Amino acid sequence: MSGPLSGVRILDLTIWMQGYGTSMLADMGAEVIKIENLPKGDPVRGIQEIRTGFDYGDSAINPLLQVTARSKKSLALNLGLPGAREIVYRLARESDVFASNLRLRSLTQWGLDYPSLKAVNPRLIYVRDSGWGAEGPDKDAPGMDIAVQARGGIMSMMVTGEDAPPPPGGVTGLADKFGALQFAWAITLALFARERTGISQEVHVSLLSGQMIAGASFIQQYLLTGREPARPSHRKMANPLRNSFPTKDGRWIAFNLTQADRHWPGLCRALGLERLIDDPRYTSMEKRRDRSEELVDILDAAFRAKTKDEWLPICAEHDLVFGPVQNYAEVVNDPQMIENEYITTIEHPAIGPMKAHGLSVQLYETPGRIQGPAPEYGEHTEAVLMGLGGYSWEELTRFKEEGLII
Repeated sequence: MSGPLSGVRILDLTIWMQGYGTSMLADMGAEVIKIENLPKGDPVRGIQEIRTGFDYGDSAINPLLQVTARSKKSLALNLGLPGAREIVYRLARESDVFASNLRLRSLTQWGLDYPSLKAVNPRLIYVRDSGWGAEGPDKDAPGMDIAVQARGGIMSMMVTGEDAPPPPGGVTGLADKFGALQFAWAITLALFARERTGISQEVHVSLLSGQMIAGASFIQQYLLTGREPARPSHRKMANPLRNSFPTKDGRWIAFNLTQADRHWPGLCRALGLERLIDDPRYTSMEKRRDRSEELVDILDAAFRAKTKDEWLPICAEHDLVFGPVQNYAEVVNDPQMIENEYITTIEHPAIGPMKAHGLSVQLYETPGRIQGPAPEYGEHTEAVLMGLGGYSWEELTRFKEEGLII
């Protein structure tokens, strides 16, 4: 069976984590041709070299590249040379989407702005992703993950004390991944609109707009009340049952008991604290909030009586909403991750079977499929130019001599 996007062709001029958005579409059947600028291609390929702190140890495979470029074809092209424009134009005539997160000035310089590509193919959908949005004083300023988390507000919610600094990297990749999801969504929406109406269009998303989604409830709260949302504090919570608690073996279990009055009796029974169910100090949300510190101390002490693995079946028996705080070694071996194929195995030409993150959406009649691992730099240059572009061997030889391709 074909994937839901089978037959869609995307020219993908992305770098860094926004490539994840088009990679997800490639998993769903789209043909995604990743255009990589000479001499080194997507900076993700040199992630260790530029010392970002992302480490893949002894692995011969770049993990981040497997997120941003799997299921794609790689076309290495020197976009700074005049001939590159004509090559992209020829490919654009046979494509559905042009998607990029490069700055507008670079795209314009290379003749890859919306008006230029629209003139080449009136049916082409043009999707651009920026740091800060298409309008405003910073529309042309560079923007990347940590900076956007900070400016978008979400980093302020990661601070647990009045004078504590925000975590140095925020939640690494948070803005990037929200942005990549929006990127994929924008492309899909534009394709659907063209299918229904015949209208192709320019589309814009940004990392900052992704942070609007990440912080939507906090933003709306402030807009309606004029008050900053409360920062989390283990012992001083508006709802002490929406919290994480330590276990005997030094682990933590997180509880999302938002309907606290409903879950209070069950939590008490699970912990062997039946005496507290009708204790007048704790019988309502408001009373538990007012006595948060003393109640959390009681709950902490109770949880420390057993290990994480002892608590999990007890919490399940009482139908509580909870999850153990897991490291990634545990996440990738979690039965729920495995049974739902969120962790899967693909074949890599260099190392054979390779574990990989799976698909996040399961379509039972038109399922997606990982098309393959991330390509080598420029791996499909000749195949794409001769097949889709219709160029001859003689022309490719000339392109190589001119430094246009590798």
